[in-house]
Amino acid sequence: MKKLLVRKALSLVLAITLLFSMSSVLTVFAVEDPTVTVGSVSAKQGETVDVDVIISGNPGVYSFVVSLSYDETRLKLTGVKNGSVLEGPQHNINNLAQNPYKLTFCNPLAAEDNTANGTIVTLSFEVLSDAAEGTAEISATMDEENTFNSNFEPCEFRVENGAVTVMHEHIAGEWETTLEPTCTAEGEKVQKCTICGEILNTKVITALGHDFYEPYIRTPATCTTDGEVYRTCSVCNEEETKVIPATGHNFGEWQISTPATCTTDGEETRTCSNCGEEETKVIPATEHVWGEWKIKTQPTETSDGVKHRICSVCGEEETRPYKFKYLLGDANEDGIVSIDDATEIQKYLAKMVPYLEAAACDVDGDGTIAIGDATEIQKYLAVIITKFPAEKE
Repeated sequence: MKKLLVRKALSLVLAITLLFSMSSVLTVFAVEDPTVTVGSVSAKQGETVDVDVIISGNPGVYSFVVSLSYDETRLKLTGVKNGSVLEGPQHNINNLAQNPYKLTFCNPLAAEDNTANGTIVTLSFEVLSDAAEGTAEISATMDEENTFNSNFEPCEFRVENGAVTVMHEHIAGEWETTLEPTCTAEGEKVQKCTICGEILNTKVITALGHDFYEPYIRTPATCTTDGEVYRTCSVCNEEETKVIPATGHNFGEWQISTPATCTTDGEETRTCSNCGEEETKVIPATEHVWGEWKIKTQPTETSDGVKHRICSVCGEEETRPYKFKYLLGDANEDGIVSIDDATEIQKYLAKMVPYLEAAACDVDGDGTIAIGDATEIQKYLAVIITKFPAEKE
């Protein structure tokens, strides 16, 4: 039983010890090391630059003293501007000829240690006109005896030195072509420093544009098909083509190749003077130009006579029977008077029937075949009249 209690007590002590040990380790990793850092910048000969001196990870100081050394062959200290981080500056900012330059901060009236971080001072340097190119170091050296807290315990700081990198004044050389232009793409030329070769300026070289030869006809245009013309660039051999529009036919005057007759169509043609293509067109038949119907053979009581008419264009003759006596009102000559006879007259007047015999159709006796004759036939059939006006008493 006693052994068990002892084991438990030992386990508890080990656990507490491990917990405090881990807490201590975590604290060490969380806190930044006290550091004084001198900045680094670049400048050309004759220029003035500012370099900050910074404190970080400040554990709390009551007195702080550091000396700053610099390369007098390249740099001249021209000013020291105190920051707002440390109180009680006691160094002489007018005595800039000191090298090293000693910075002292101490505030006897402070109620507690100063733990602020930030810029301690800003140093202004002039880069000498004859300064050699390269790195002009600025180093910091802590005065450990006079850097302590309010309990007069020493405060140790790690130092990170800085520098001014002295650069030469660039001297521009001649323009150099780095990319030749083409007919369609821009080129490029640069101007480099004759000392270090750094590219100082860049210019675009305008694309040359094509230099074409005279155009040549690859395919001549015809009356109905497009042609093609091309030209080639003398520099890059790129080919450019263009369509030559079809010219279209150049026809001459229409010429009658087959005259039209009264009954058959004719034909006329015209020919293209460029390609010889021939175009034809129909000349419609002219139709007969008939003269008046005339009695060619007189009728008798026993036989019909003949009437004829002649075309004045082609001389063709057309004949029809001519009766000795016609039934008045029988326009279609079917032997009876009916509504069909009135219709026949209307068709004749509409030029749907080529010929009617006046002796049968002129029922009103006015010497012509007219719409009045059709009307008289209709009146006769409706028994409005009992005989035609042309019938004699």
